[in-house]
Amino acid sequence: MIADVLAPWKKPRSVSVQGKFILVDQDGKRVADLDVKKLASSAHRSLQTHAGSVTIYLDYGKIKAFRSGACMVFGTKDCRSKQDVRTKVVKQFTRWLKLLGMKYRASGLAITQRTCQFNLGRPVDLDAIFEAMPQIVQYNKELDATRVVISLQDSGATVRVTNHGWALITAKGGGHGLQHVASNVKSLVSEYYI
Repeated sequence: MIADVLAPWKKPRSVSVQGKFILVDQDGKRVADLDVKKLASSAHRSLQTHAGSVTIYLDYGKIKAFRSGACMVFGTKDCRSKQDVRTKVVKQFTRWLKLLGMKYRASGLAITQRTCQFNLGRPVDLDAIFEAMPQIVQYNKELDATRVVISLQDSGATVRVTNHGWALITAKGGGHGLQHVASNVKSLVSEYYI
């Protein structure tokens, strides 16, 4: 899919999807006091940043669960769609919760952000991009002249381009997907190759 659009560029090095959902009990009521300490102590791989949340690492991504029942999900590897996130990450998480005696299910899954990193194949002249494009949102030539962030107005996405030719697209929501955004990036930077 995405690799086809980016040809003749190299295949994307990483694609990830970010989303959110809430945990509900068997009656459909939101979980109000999730035992994050139990989750942290029971998981094979976990990271408890503070008392109110825990990050659980799974086969195809990770989930940050809050005591309030809200969860953030990060799908990696082969998770490129809402369905992938639901079947490969969220379901593994809820099955694991059931093993711990927590009979909860996920509700209201929504994709909030998708990213794709790939190689343009050639170095890019960032100074020329900065001078020519009014939609530049971040470029500090004195402190860091190795990357520039461009806002893509039509899709609401941003792309970070490095001087070595790496590009990282960040698209909000489910949106158009990354194919449309990748085409915009290609046309934007093609005349600034070194």
